[in-house]
Amino acid sequence: MPELRTTRLRLVPGTVELFDADPDEPDRLAALLHVTDLSDWPPGGSGYDRDAIEVFRAQLLADPALVGWNSYYACWGDALVGCGGYFGPPASGAVEIGYAIGRPWRRQGLASELVGALVARAEACGVERVVAHTRADNAASMAVLAGNGFVEVAPDQPDHLRFERQLTPGEAVPSR
Repeated sequence: MPELRTTRLRLVPGTVELFDADPDEPDRLAALLHVTDLSDWPPGGSGYDRDAIEVFRAQLLADPALVGWNSYYACWGDALVGCGGYFGPPASGAVEIGYAIGRPWRRQGLASELVGALVARAEACGVERVVAHTRADNAASMAVLAGNGFVEVAPDQPDHLRFERQLTPGEAVPSR
């Protein structure tokens, strides 16, 4: 799976090798990602933690074809600034995304670029709908989603708002 690119970001798909280095071997992770700055890794206040890394790693061990359908590392210049990705491959024409940008790099439009890249990839793969959840007190995340064409819909989780974006599907991919 090739990297995704935005104007400023290089999104590197997570692999077993990357997950094996993250978070216990920061020097190895930095070398694999070709960055030197991991100053806010993992992103503070995000759900990206050891448990999430292990879930992504286990998914790839069970099915290596899932590379690109879970986590991406977001690199900007020589810094690892955040992460984002999918909660698995398309199912019933939909994917769910999540994302986080480290505190030093927030309020610079990087989350919007990251979400835009995830939406564009999903659309290119024939996904019909992208779903995202955020807390009601996360105005920045709601602004990122609205700026990327998401609309709030009825919630399906306690303590989280649900947003969706309908896509014009390209070439269809099979659901799992």
